[in-house]
Amino acid sequence: MTKTRLSPWRAFLYFRLFWLLLLFALLFGASQWWLRHLYSERLAEARQQVIQQEAMPQLERKRRQLQDMFNTMYENSRTISLLPSVRQIQGGNRADEKEDVVTGHRFTADAFNTVQQIFNNMVSRTRVSEVYAVMDGLDYKKGQVPFFMFDTVRLEPEAGKKEDDEAKSKDPDQPEQLEDEEYSYFPRQLAELKAAYPRFNFKVLDDIPAATSPLMRTCDNTQYYSKAQCNVYDASGFLYSVPVYSNEHAFIGVISSIVRANVFEAALLDMPYLVLTGKDREEAAKSGLKMPVEAAGFALVNADRGIRIFDRRNTVLPDLLAGKSNAEAQGGALLSLPLQIHSDKAWLVYYHLTPAQLAQKLAPLQASQRNTMLSVVLVMGLLLLFGLFVVYRQYLTFKQIYDLRRIEKTMIAVADNFDLTCRVEGLCSKQAERAGRALNNLLQALQDSMLEVEQRLQQVVMANRNMGSASQHLTAVAEAGERASQHIDQELQQLNGGMLDILQKTGQAAGLCTESAARARQNNEAIQTALGDIRSVAAAVGQTATCLHQLQDSSAAITKIVGVIESLADQTNLLALNAAIEAARAGESGRGFAVVADEVRKLADSTSRSTGEIDTIVKSIGSQVQVAVRDMQEVEASVSTSVDNISQAGDAVKCISLQSDQVVQLVGSVSQKVAVQQQSCAEVANDVSGIAGNASETRSEVDATNQALSALDSQVEHIHAIVARFRLR
Repeated sequence: MTKTRLSPWRAFLYFRLFWLLLLFALLFGASQWWLRHLYSERLAEARQQVIQQEAMPQLERKRRQLQDMFNTMYENSRTISLLPSVRQIQGGNRADEKEDVVTGHRFTADAFNTVQQIFNNMVSRTRVSEVYAVMDGLDYKKGQVPFFMFDTVRLEPEAGKKEDDEAKSKDPDQPEQLEDEEYSYFPRQLAELKAAYPRFNFKVLDDIPAATSPLMRTCDNTQYYSKAQCNVYDASGFLYSVPVYSNEHAFIGVISSIVRANVFEAALLDMPYLVLTGKDREEAAKSGLKMPVEAAGFALVNADRGIRIFDRRNTVLPDLLAGKSNAEAQGGALLSLPLQIHSDKAWLVYYHLTPAQLAQKLAPLQASQRNTMLSVVLVMGLLLLFGLFVVYRQYLTFKQIYDLRRIEKTMIAVADNFDLTCRVEGLCSKQAERAGRALNNLLQALQDSMLEVEQRLQQVVMANRNMGSASQHLTAVAEAGERASQHIDQELQQLNGGMLDILQKTGQAAGLCTESAARARQNNEAIQTALGDIRSVAAAVGQTATCLHQLQDSSAAITKIVGVIESLADQTNLLALNAAIEAARAGESGRGFAVVADEVRKLADSTSRSTGEIDTIVKSIGSQVQVAVRDMQEVEASVSTSVDNISQAGDAVKCISLQSDQVVQLVGSVSQKVAVQQQSCAEVANDVSGIAGNASETRSEVDATNQALSALDSQVEHIHAIVARFRLR
């Protein structure tokens, strides 16, 4: 298969479109990259602004809230640990639950009531489950229990209350208040605090440390009152302990606050408690309390203790806190602040700003970005349309330039090769097509004109040849006339000599008239001789008249030929004028032809003038020939008269003897006539000499005409050579 080649203007269009689209794609990509980069920076700034102005204040508020809860536990626990009665405790922990430290005089009732009030104050601010006083050396496996513990808000001591409550707990669905995990962890905590802070060497109260524990099962079953309906996790909590030192500044135990994780989870939700169980819902309904619809984004974390407290409804936070997912990758943010509290391990409060929340906060910026993107797309679209318009205009301009180049190539081909058959074809633009059509029409007109000039030149050549033949014939006629004139002149000279002889003889006859009778016969013979001579003269005059008639006919023929030449010169002049007009239309390419046409016109004018001069000369010759013919007719008439007279003279000679007087008179008359004839013959001789001169001049003019015809022929050949340079077929 032959591969179709694209037209130049289509290749130009595709090339421009390719680079335009490539440039547009690069520009669009660069603008998109720049806008995205700018948007990323603005988004990062806005994100940071949202975090700093909205999220961080919430996180800071939550941190202060949690710090207050921990500080409440710390301050109250520290206060209990610094009570003199507590610092004076001796004998370790209780041996079992039945031992009463008040009645056993190990702890005063006032001190017990003081601790109760401190516990009441603590619970009013932080819903701790219990407060223990655990002395060093606790061995729960032997049944030992903390020195004292408070788990109920009481305005007055109620001895035996717990035992009664435990006695009533006989429902199998009701979970037991297990304290095993708490008691099993206390020895470890006591050992750590004793190792780290064996003596009271603190300068200020805030230097007193506090220790925490991992999450464990506590004995607080407030929200785990049913094994079937509740979750054992709701009984989980941790220990928050402050060391107790004796009056001798030795470590003797801890004051430990047991707080459930639910308390902090409720604090994270800004709730007094979590509405989890049926009892919770009944109590919440009475007080008009409702759980938040959306899950809270806060979390309390002690990574060293493995504690992660958050809204259990939040399914995203566990993975974020465990590092299994990235909040920023999801479009949100996970913020954290350390709790400035007393603790052996660091506590952090987290706030998860969800993608939806962040998107809501960043919605104006995103809308602005969308508007900017739409504006850029619109501007880029307008730029693309403008670029397409420019390419289209360039495409049209290229087509016009391409067409103009084709027209230029055609004109160059015509100018270089003189090829008038070239035509402009395959133009694609309307303007160039009109120009090409005009150029084609001009070339066609030039071609037709040159063909017509060529035909006219052939006609001029033929006419020139005919004129040359006529000129040659006229030359021959002129030469013949010149020869005839010379012959007539000779004859006339002879006739003149004869006339002179006749005149002399008539004079002698007049002198010898008296002797005419005697010599009549002799005179008669002389008269007969004269009569013969006169008849010869008459014959010569007749021949001269015939030659003059022929010369008159030749002059008429020359006049006709000159008329033909003048007509040809006029036609040549007209053709040269038409050629000059066509050359002027052709512009620069016809300038050389215009010069040739002007030379032809000048030559035609010169020929016309020459033929006019020839016609004038020929007419002059004709006039002179007519005068000569009239004179010759008069001479002929005179000669005839002379013949008659001589005949009469002969008769008279015969009768001379009888009429001698008459002979004398007749001889005198003859002498007069002969004198007249002699004068007429001289005039005829002069006229014949003029005819000969005119014939010579005619031959000279004919020679000049022949030279003009030769020049015209060379000019015609030159014009024909110029025309032959053009390709016309």
